[in-house]
Amino acid sequence: MGNSKSGLGLGHFIVDLKKTKDVRISLEQLISSDNDLTENVEYFQDDTLELGYESEADRIVKEYIKEHGVPRSVKAFEKAANKVFEAISDQEYFCVCELDVIGIGGGKLVIAYAYGGNYDF
Repeated sequence: MGNSKSGLGLGHFIVDLKKTKDVRISLEQLISSDNDLTENVEYFQDDTLELGYESEADRIVKEYIKEHGVPRSVKAFEKAANKVFEAISDQEYFCVCELDVIGIGGGKLVIAYAYGGNYDF
């Protein structure tokens, strides 16, 4: 699978920073395209399920929130999103991954991200 590449994937959604569950789910959604983080248990860290996490993606997000708190500002969410997104960014399979976070007021933001595609032209 060394020469296998992900097709181009795009995601776009609105996040309500006042809702902790919305923030957590949104961060997890950023990396949900990687089945090795969501479904393929053999690629999880040895203790992920034993510690009560549902998946490696769940663990990445919850550990970030435990260490840094729930992001409540656009800047804090962007920092969290970039950190979480590192789990798939610059992998051989997903190639170049990009995301953009834009505050739209009222404690809400828009996030748009792209992953995969072949940039070796």
